[in-house]
Amino acid sequence: MPDLLPDDFGTETVTPPVTILREQAEHLSRRTGGLVLGRVTTAQRGDKFVQQFVLEVPSLDNYAYQLFTVQHTIILYPAELRHGVAGVTLLTTTKDPEEFQNALRDFFALPEVRKIVAALKAQAVPAGAPA
Repeated sequence: MPDLLPDDFGTETVTPPVTILREQAEHLSRRTGGLVLGRVTTAQRGDKFVQQFVLEVPSLDNYAYQLFTVQHTIILYPAELRHGVAGVTLLTTTKDPEEFQNALRDFFALPEVRKIVAALKAQAVPAGAPA
């Protein structure tokens, strides 16, 4: 039987949401001195990818807090950012990587998000160590 596949499947030039999320998780881990780690997990829900952005605190028996989720199809965009910070579930739909990064920047700047990270970091600091 002949090979019916094309010679080249092409190259996707759009940055996937999961790549952006993993980079932000690394930044968060570094910026908190490893006290609070950012972790990204991927699951499937029907025909969609669902990434969860989780804050993990190793010194608190690996306590994990799901900060937000991102959902998209195999085509990558639009990507939906969903969170329940401050007790209100919000959904932001982004059409491309630039919009997605802007939505993440706005989300991470929310006072409630900053309080969550600060509270986890404060609990992670060993007794007697400066915060």
